[in-house]
Amino acid sequence: MTRGKTLAEKIDAAILVDEVGIETGRHGPFRLKTLYQPVFRNIPAGLAPCGVTGTTQAQHEGQPISMQTFLAELSAEDCDFVDCLCRALHLRNHANIGVDGLTLFLDCNQQIYGTGQVPPGAFDYLMSCLDEIDFDPALLVCEFANGDEAGQEDIVQGLRHRGIRLAIGDFGMSQTSLSRISLLDPEVIKIERAFFHRIADIPTAARLLALLIDALRREGRHVFITGIEKQEHLRVALESGADFLQGQLLGGARIAGAIFDTTPFQPSTLLSSDEKVIPLFGNHSREP
Repeated sequence: MTRGKTLAEKIDAAILVDEVGIETGRHGPFRLKTLYQPVFRNIPAGLAPCGVTGTTQAQHEGQPISMQTFLAELSAEDCDFVDCLCRALHLRNHANIGVDGLTLFLDCNQQIYGTGQVPPGAFDYLMSCLDEIDFDPALLVCEFANGDEAGQEDIVQGLRHRGIRLAIGDFGMSQTSLSRISLLDPEVIKIERAFFHRIADIPTAARLLALLIDALRREGRHVFITGIEKQEHLRVALESGADFLQGQLLGGARIAGAIFDTTPFQPSTLLSSDEKVIPLFGNHSREP
């Protein structure tokens, strides 16, 4: 990683922009590409795409490789830098989705790929990036894992000051989840994937989840369920009253710039006996 430069300068130097505006990260012989997975909201017209979460695909010599393989080649310091670079790519490529008004759920956990040592200037760069690309802060939800809010008071206040919403991720992993909600006061609660899968297999637990979600929504919070991979997951998520839904059954992650269809569709199309999946990206038809 280049020494003697600010974080912003290092990130700018690591980003390549192609002829249509898609931005790619460059780190040595590796390339980092943004993928977006759709997030759906349950409305009377059906399940409607309302946002995306960003993930990263590493490539070497034009071929995808696992992030584990890529990270194994890096120093701890470089992994921390990659954290910041990937977030920057998710923000900067958002306009390439080609759909106005989509919320970006941005993972701001202290450790995604790195050691958890946030490079100096990371928060300032995030704020300056919003201004540079004219990103509406109201469309950004910054997600923190349980426990990440400790020592992050200034960052949290700065995010709120800019009109950015906050989310707690991995709800259900810790017995202190409720107290952390009180501390951070997030607008969005994201149910931890494995926790939800266990609940979905137990009817009594699923009913209790619905009561919990109702209580959270009465507090003015939105609940996000991810990991919807089979019909039963979808049934439980819908019956629980969750606001946001995501998972492979609904739509997988695709490269930034892929065609994004915002047409709502009825959940019944995924709850039929053949359990067919209707792709979100690309040319296809849906039931009205």
